[in-house]
Amino acid sequence: MLDQLVKRAREQRVFSREDTPTERRVEAAFLYHLGLSYRQIGEWFGHSHQAVHEWYTALADLFEPEPDTHGTVVVDDDFVSSTTTKCTSGRRLIATPTR
Repeated sequence: MLDQLVKRAREQRVFSREDTPTERRVEAAFLYHLGLSYRQIGEWFGHSHQAVHEWYTALADLFEPEPDTHGTVVVDDDFVSSTTTKCTSGRRLIATPTR
């Protein structure tokens, strides 16, 4: 997983310099994402907590899940009845339990 994050960070050119290896930055950002503090990570990595904060801020988009572009919902007709109405943004499906 970390290898994929490093690859995406390099592809997106998140960091302009390699004074600290991207692998280390991603690892530090990942540890923060898991719940450790900036200060604790900074001490472990030998950098300031501000540096860790900047790394995480730069990489935060990589930790967000990919959006679902399908917009599809599967419904079992035996358990749900549905009606379709027209609204300003397009069609809206309203499903209600039958039981």
